[in-house]
Amino acid sequence: MANEVKKGIVRSKAYYVNAIVGVVLMFGIGFIPPVEPITEMGMKVLGIFIGMIYLFSACDVHWPALLSICALSIVGYCSLGQAAAGSLGHAVVFQSATAYIVAGALNYYGVTEHIARWMLSRKALKGHPYLFVYIIYASLMFICIFTSSLAMIILYWAIFDGILKVLHYEKGDKFANSTIVGIALAFVTGGAIAPIRGWQMSLFNLWGETVAPLSLMKFMAVTLPGALASMGLYLLYQVKVLKVNTKPLHDFDVTSLANETGMDKRQRKLLWSAAVVFFFVFLSALLPKSFPLYDLIANKISAAGFFALGAAYISMASADGRESLIKFSEVAGNCIQWPVLLMIGSTMVVASAMTNEATGIIAFISQTLGGVFHGRGPWFVLIVAMLVTSILTNAASNIAIGTAMVPILAPFIESTGSNAMAIGIMLIWLVNMGLILPGASAPVGLIHGNENLTSREAYTYSCVGMLVILLATIPLAVIANICF
Repeated sequence: MANEVKKGIVRSKAYYVNAIVGVVLMFGIGFIPPVEPITEMGMKVLGIFIGMIYLFSACDVHWPALLSICALSIVGYCSLGQAAAGSLGHAVVFQSATAYIVAGALNYYGVTEHIARWMLSRKALKGHPYLFVYIIYASLMFICIFTSSLAMIILYWAIFDGILKVLHYEKGDKFANSTIVGIALAFVTGGAIAPIRGWQMSLFNLWGETVAPLSLMKFMAVTLPGALASMGLYLLYQVKVLKVNTKPLHDFDVTSLANETGMDKRQRKLLWSAAVVFFFVFLSALLPKSFPLYDLIANKISAAGFFALGAAYISMASADGRESLIKFSEVAGNCIQWPVLLMIGSTMVVASAMTNEATGIIAFISQTLGGVFHGRGPWFVLIVAMLVTSILTNAASNIAIGTAMVPILAPFIESTGSNAMAIGIMLIWLVNMGLILPGASAPVGLIHGNENLTSREAYTYSCVGMLVILLATIPLAVIANICF
């Protein structure tokens, strides 16, 4: 009905208490007398940063992001125009928005479901239940390199639930419930393999601007085997420790998962268009500087340009000669994650203010924590960074923790002779692994909200998932620290 009243989100009193605390921190810390070498403006910027991180963790992302952008102007650090240009006008925000269009179109028009069902319906998987389960994990990981939509977890849960019903698994079965968490774990690890969109990309760029540039090729050389090994170890836990019952899967006809019809013309065009875009995105990061077209591909167009060109093409192209390939407004409305874009913009501009020499914040951090790292070698910094990141990202918003860790670690990379490449990769990889507490990340919220899981199961399987990721990551960190 036209006069239907739109209802808002129901919020608790605790939400508003946390909101007030965050706003007080944001603007109140600036009134505290500065401690040298922090300047008066540095205290104001520090307050904005701490308040923003607190609000990200305790409340929401969207309105704290907008507030922190405005706060830089309110406290006099810069004009609102400069704050807006440094945040929403940042190249990373532009790239993320266009990447959401390209990847989101695949999800919106059902291409990703076709891919998922195709991967899971291979005849070679019949009679091999362990391989079948691993392909469930690996296929979701692969898809999540290109799209971070939480709908993929829900899709895979729906497919898996259908399999369980066909095979008459009882509710509460260890295999069923541990695999529900395993699917969410595959989503998290897959989305962390390549930081080419969203807040992961903002951290990738923030590390490059604050510490040292990162190589996407070296990043994926660590994260891809890390993700594959993590899911392999989790499956090993299911088989050897839980001793899950996979006998019903042995005779399951996997071909029944295939779509009855193939992709239509629109879906095929979208798939090929996205494949070309992602090929050039990766090419722009992997090309050697000696390549003749390196400057054009890597600098003048870059990943942001290829995403933009791809979004422009699929918006302009036709599906069948008459109908447009995508409805831009619908894809944008359903697939662009505005809270994430706002978070990226606000963290980029506030982090830039934090590292400005005029604030004295970095100099203060160096003096305060210098004793911890004094006389320590690169291995100590790497291990501490990994442990602190892993603990904090499971206690609060992984977005907030990642943003906070970059300026904290930055002063000690050069002073201790640490490997900036290895630490940067480990930080960005592990900060994705908010797997235990519900507030750590959106996928964990889905795990704890799944009606088939008890609270104990959700925590147990999530903790095991975090443990296997660390077991898989530690040897890769050693190799990266030596080779990079």
